[in-house]
Amino acid sequence: MESIANRIKEIRIKYNMNQRNFSEQIGISQAALSDIEKGKTKPSIDTVISMSKKFEISTDWILRGDPSSNVTYHDNEVINSLFIKLFNNLAEFYSVLTYDERELLSNLNSLDNDEKVQVLLKLRDQISEK
Repeated sequence: MESIANRIKEIRIKYNMNQRNFSEQIGISQAALSDIEKGKTKPSIDTVISMSKKFEISTDWILRGDPSSNVTYHDNEVINSLFIKLFNNLAEFYSVLTYDERELLSNLNSLDNDEKVQVLLKLRDQISEK
């Protein structure tokens, strides 16, 4: 299982930053970051929040490593926009849908945005497994 230390290092590497630059961005010393990345210490909640805001990474992913929560705030906006467009366009084709397809569409429309995001992420994961 991947640790908080590994996920934080992954964020830093993703943004092609050295420890000094990354630690400055999140408001801690390079030594503190080094200890966090080595697993010697855990980041404070303030540090986690700072990383989340600065790099638009879910705090849930940083803390727990849940792959479905590794969605940036920007990704959430894109996903929500995609759902709105998808459901608006599906309404145009409602008359040609089967009963089961209409039922599924109705059930999906009843979900809140966070639930819709989870459905889309699960669908993405299933498609990528094939």
